[in-house]
Amino acid sequence: AALLERVFGRGWANLEPGRMRPALLTQESGIALASVLVWRIDTHHFLLTMTAGSIAKVRKRLDRLLAEEEIAPRLKMTEVTDEWGGVALMGPKSEALLADSLPMSVMAEALSSMAFRDFTQDDLPIRLARISLSVGGGYEIYTRAGYTDILWNLLLEKGKAHGLILAGTAARDILRIEAGRPGVREINGRATAADLGLAPQERLEGRHRARSQLVGLKSVSHEVEGKPPPPLSTGMTLYEGDGTDAAGSGIGLVTSACYSPAHDREIALALLNDGRARVGTLIRAATADGRTVIDVKVQPPRVLPRGEIAH
Repeated sequence: AALLERVFGRGWANLEPGRMRPALLTQESGIALASVLVWRIDTHHFLLTMTAGSIAKVRKRLDRLLAEEEIAPRLKMTEVTDEWGGVALMGPKSEALLADSLPMSVMAEALSSMAFRDFTQDDLPIRLARISLSVGGGYEIYTRAGYTDILWNLLLEKGKAHGLILAGTAARDILRIEAGRPGVREINGRATAADLGLAPQERLEGRHRARSQLVGLKSVSHEVEGKPPPPLSTGMTLYEGDGTDAAGSGIGLVTSACYSPAHDREIALALLNDGRARVGTLIRAATADGRTVIDVKVQPPRVLPRGEIAH
């Protein structure tokens, strides 16, 4: 807990076993490095989970801080990625499907949000977490390596009666973009927590106001007759909406983009110079060769109302 307070700030000593909390790994300068989920397994036992692309950055940072700690000989850090398999179960029917598939999960009192418990059902070891992050409420279900296919097939079989739909990481990324949650392309080693909207509002003033800040974009280009509007894409450069040529370094960059079924249009997250002051304005997004230019409206990162995200 002392090391986590050094890494992520105060409050980790008060996290109860069986609960988890999201955290942001930063450098001393405030530059955000990775989004991390911290699980407290026991008094002196924590588990950190993150996206695959963030593992190396997190491990390097923790190794360096660990080497500086006076209590380092009493600390042990082990990568356990290959020891676990996991399934995310999300959506309004997730609780009913869970109760049907793993009745042991509901034998004890109901899990509260951001809590987890370990149990065994029919010799199947389970770590069940009730989690609410970018894609609304639901569960993440983990089991030991070698058991994942059993868990997967169990959920598939029981899911037939509940209308279970399999979704991959691309679908999950669309939900993340609609929710306005920064991912690895936004936490890119150049943006601070304040730039990403992950710091308290009072810390967004002063030197942070002129920096590139996380915003949402919504395509407003009219459809060409018989053709859909061109898609927004990661890496597009942003320019003022004053009609001048889309050339030069621009005023920002599209970091994540997708087609949003909820809005029936292209949406994106972007890091935009003085972005929060530009909310409500029209700017343009252009490909590197300048052949595709799309009019976009700047808005807060979250595209969908919170109630729709939860569903």
